Amino acid sequence: MLPRSAPLDDLEDRGKAAVETLLTEVGERLEDAVRTYTRTVDERSRLDLAAGWTGIRIDLVDAGDELFVVADVPGYERDDLTVRLEGETLTIRGDRGGDHRRSRSATESVHDRTAPAYLRRERTARSFARRVRLPEPVATDDATASLDDGVLTVRFPKYASTMEATEIEVD
Repeated sequence: MLPRSAPLDDLEDRGKAAVETLLTEVGERLEDAVRTYTRTVDERSRLDLAAGWTGIRIDLVDAGDELFVVADVPGYERDDLTVRLEGETLTIRGDRGGDHRRSRSATESVHDRTAPAYLRRERTARSFARRVRLPEPVATDDATASLDDGVLTVRFPKYASTMEATEIEVD
């Protein structure tokens, strides 16, 4: 076999880098499309379909006089998170900022051999949104949220229901 010339090696490297960039972008767009679809379906139904697509897992716990949601949010700081309750739907959003879609161009990869090149990149998510429907109304004024070692805990006291019988006069 004939030895390859440096210009051909350079062209092959740029081609590989361009294909890698293209595949990464296509994968990210597909993930965004699935998240959008799942969010739309989740908003219109009582099914919670978001768990498999956001990567953020939650536990919804009924502790008698309160409900609480525990969510794994590794890598997010307090200021990166937004927790909102609208009606019976709790929304947890995380945004670490930055443009995770920016990657080195094919030319940069070829010319800067000291910079690391991703061979596989699965940890690119910088933001998420997770919705969960609460099974009953809660007292929002007394709700609390805390973050400890990448675990977000949101607590909601239940509305105190009076089980006493009340007689109502008929006019």
